[in-house]
Amino acid sequence: MTDRRVQETDATDPGWVPEGVLNFRDLGGLPVVGGGRVRRGRLFRSATPQLMTEGDLEWLRSRIGLRTVIDLRFAKESAAEGCGLLADSDIAVVNIPFRVPKPADLSTPVAEQAPAQISEVLGPFYVGMVELSAERIARAVHLLVDDGMPALFHCAAGKDRTGILAALLLSTVGVPDDAVVADYVRTNESLDRMMAQLRSLDFYADRVHLQEPQRNTVDGGVMQGFLDGLRRTHGSPREYLLGAGVTEAELAVLRDDLVER
Repeated sequence: MTDRRVQETDATDPGWVPEGVLNFRDLGGLPVVGGGRVRRGRLFRSATPQLMTEGDLEWLRSRIGLRTVIDLRFAKESAAEGCGLLADSDIAVVNIPFRVPKPADLSTPVAEQAPAQISEVLGPFYVGMVELSAERIARAVHLLVDDGMPALFHCAAGKDRTGILAALLLSTVGVPDDAVVADYVRTNESLDRMMAQLRSLDFYADRVHLQEPQRNTVDGGVMQGFLDGLRRTHGSPREYLLGAGVTEAELAVLRDDLVER
């Protein structure tokens, strides 16, 4: 495993940006508490990859060696929009949709909140999502540790559901909160293009919240609130994953694969 991992890491280019996949980034390079960093070329996040180009796919296949794509979109989203060129590739595409709190469970649905209030409710909303999605999140981890990396995971914008899974994985292998929050906030760099892309796609075109950019600004306080809330209810992201059905052995494999000293 070590030789293959080093080869894949060396083959990636930190400066490469896919033409048709927005909000794309390698999670490698982030610091780990106690020393070391996240290994490059193993774990990637993005917005929907359905508009990737032939060149994008070729790079992901031959240069990165991508094995698995985890699609976090709801089943209706995934079925309506598809995964573009990935559908006919040899890369495994697995839909693992998050569950979300029902409007009846919330005093005011997130999409109906005033823009100024959204950052205050999103952190608890994220906690609600992981509470409802424990079995599905565990399945994603099972895929990753079962020789599923290099892997890409995504939702629609690569912001909320993708941000939650990134935070869980990074925190569990030892990435400090400030680095997890900084990675989450990086979504702001491509926010305008992502919102325009989503408005151009049939499934999302009429979603009111996509018409108001201020509703989608990524606030680091949301991610910190999510991490704090998860610790209050589960002790830590690691303890949450253990409670969800991930084993100690799997977490050891995840850390070994993702962290280099």
